Amino acid sequence: MNASKIVYGDVISDNMASVNFMAVPANTYNVPTGSGSGGWNFSDIRRLNIFINNYQKVNASDAVKNLYLGEVYFFKAWDYFEKVKLFGDVPWLNTELNVTSPELKAPRTPRAEVMDSVMDILDKAIGWLPNKGSEQAGRINKNAALHLKARIGLHEGTFRKYHNLPNGEKFLRYAADACEKIMAAGYTIYKYTGVTDPYNKFFAQYSYSGNTEVILWREYSETLQMGSAFSRYYTQNLRHQISLTRNLIDEYLCTDGLPISTSPLFNSADRGL
Repeated sequence: MNASKIVYGDVISDNMASVNFMAVPANTYNVPTGSGSGGWNFSDIRRLNIFINNYQKVNASDAVKNLYLGEVYFFKAWDYFEKVKLFGDVPWLNTELNVTSPELKAPRTPRAEVMDSVMDILDKAIGWLPNKGSEQAGRINKNAALHLKARIGLHEGTFRKYHNLPNGEKFLRYAADACEKIMAAGYTIYKYTGVTDPYNKFFAQYSYSGNTEVILWREYSETLQMGSAFSRYYTQNLRHQISLTRNLIDEYLCTDGLPISTSPLFNSADRGL
């Protein structure tokens, strides 16, 4: 069950070490030849484009239609971000395809052009999505889209910087600006009173309603069969047989809020350094 791209994405990152060979971290992963395999799946993009090309036919106010269009643009930007991370150049599609569409045989769109388009539709989503607290329960708000923009900007900016590609600074600025807007929205560290392990408690809640630290969350509901992909992954799924790497552990801050490179609390002798 690959229900969480965030958790399962760590399997192919330097956060995890697997007993099996992983092509992505080994830089031997190729674009799949079959539709729907290995992340080369455009079925969600097709559904999103169907909405984009037909939403104006609905008998509703522009405000209502644009709200849903903002959600669709949010998910289209996210989907393309995941594809670019895997493949680099990917076809940028703005319409639903059929068996005779010339786009089926067209070359992939250059990465730079795709990422500019991703940021363009994400900015539209940010403009149309509701402010924090005014959205329907469980739906996307403006800050969730800003958070996605920050993640995309940071990833693309650092990728371009360390691969000597142009305009890396532009995407890092996108990330910084988005983060500044999120911080100005009033998020604060949530205090768990009477809890000995607040870090664990933060990831083990039925509901995060009223939590001042969370931007987007999914309610646990036994009735609706909405469980936790995280707990399933870490406690039940042994398919990948993975473990945390030292690289991930070293990313955590010490209790004084400083990284291990500068904190006096860190004892390098404990790990033989």
